[in-house]
Amino acid sequence: MRYPNLRHGVPLFALIAAAGLLAGCGSSGTSGWSTGDNEKDIINEQLSTGERAAAVERLWRSQADGDHAAARESLKRIAWKASNIQAVRLQALRLLLEDERDTNNADSRNMFRLMIAIEPDLEVVNFLATAAADRGWTEFGPPIVRSFARQRPNRPDRDRPEFGALQRLFPSQPVERSVYAVFATPVTATGQERERQERARLDAWALLARLDPDGSARMGFIAEPVPSDDALVVNVRTIAAELRCVPITAPQLRWLTELRNESPQRGPDAATRRQWWAQTRSAVSGLSPEQVAGLQLRALEPIRWASLFKPEYLSLDRRGIESTLTQRFAGRSTTQRVGATFSGNAGNSERLQDNLRLLAWSDLLTILVIDDVLRQPGLLESFIKHAEDDRKDTSTEFGGLLISPADVPLGETYQARLFAPRATERHGDERFVASDELFAAGPLALAHFHFHAQRVDNREFAGPGPGDLEFAQAHGRACLVITPIGRSTLNIDYFQAGGAKVDLGDFAPATSAK
Repeated sequence: MRYPNLRHGVPLFALIAAAGLLAGCGSSGTSGWSTGDNEKDIINEQLSTGERAAAVERLWRSQADGDHAAARESLKRIAWKASNIQAVRLQALRLLLEDERDTNNADSRNMFRLMIAIEPDLEVVNFLATAAADRGWTEFGPPIVRSFARQRPNRPDRDRPEFGALQRLFPSQPVERSVYAVFATPVTATGQERERQERARLDAWALLARLDPDGSARMGFIAEPVPSDDALVVNVRTIAAELRCVPITAPQLRWLTELRNESPQRGPDAATRRQWWAQTRSAVSGLSPEQVAGLQLRALEPIRWASLFKPEYLSLDRRGIESTLTQRFAGRSTTQRVGATFSGNAGNSERLQDNLRLLAWSDLLTILVIDDVLRQPGLLESFIKHAEDDRKDTSTEFGGLLISPADVPLGETYQARLFAPRATERHGDERFVASDELFAAGPLALAHFHFHAQRVDNREFAGPGPGDLEFAQAHGRACLVITPIGRSTLNIDYFQAGGAKVDLGDFAPATSAK
């Protein structure tokens, strides 16, 4: 069902349904199943939808002339209760909205504002959003954004009632700009309202990940000369200006906050974070427009590392880096996940050539740097040991970070550091849950990794699965899945947001890569 900007209020089918409700409102329930008690008839499953909705109006009419406040509370309880059928809830909301004794809709307006942010029923959301848009209730922007941020399968974003409501409430600007305004507005409230405002800002950024998937619109909004001392806005503006990219999703926004954290309780200390930022800023400043195109946070550490240890990589254009990787992978043994085919479709293939359209220059550099790092002494041996430990523990998959040890210069070497899930996060032998401790320790990590190591030989599961790709999409990290295909041989795949996945090859400590 499309909601074309909600220009005529509720959709046609809702008007037809409402007409049916009104036609039955004067009756007492003629199906023969009425109890004669309106409160009971509202939840009486033997009555038709229209009869149950009519019972709501009879209840209201019977109470409103007495204790008006109590009558309103009865309707509000009916509307809030998600287990009530949709027609009953919509009838209660309509009566609340039409109540002339609710001056300027003050009580309904406040209830609707609280309700829409968390309402699961899209038709109820449509009613609430239409009410706000019809009356110009601009304070509904943040809660409508919160509702809009919720995924609704099979509902295109531009057909959502929230999209139409934002267009009508803020007609002088695109919806993306209105959503960004929610993010950019500092929190000023206290208590529960403060929590709502903070949640709205994060949800706004999460929604922009769908409306502005490459971050280009946000780069424009961030560049607007609007003064702000808000920490979130300052952080985003700083990374856009100095590192030439922005976080895309809400988890990446938290990643940026960690990068800028001057009082970290865990992970790298503040001095190390400042050093990393300065080195990365210097490296990124020398990149060409072609190299910066499509740059994401996940590539910043590989760029910084290359500037220090392989500066010749930064002189390569896209054709040069593609050629370097193609030559390196030529003849290398790989292991394809069962069910995937070399069809030229990156949704299936793990071949570099089939994924090039999904990889920016900085992503290709990331793959090249990771391929170098896999040859650092002792790293493969660590992976083999961790994989064997994983195979013996059937309560969870194992995973962790490629991270610099604290006692060496940043990135000179990396270690494979495991982060065991908590007891409550262990969901079986085919799932790894990245813990809060892992994220706190890893703002400067080169890559996240996890194992597919249920048996000695796991070649049919070599490569990322659907859940792995969902993690990469949400968190925006450079990711590796490491799959034992024998006692001392590992298949290693790189994957990232957008669905790109590249089989780096079959590795063994004695031969590095076959």
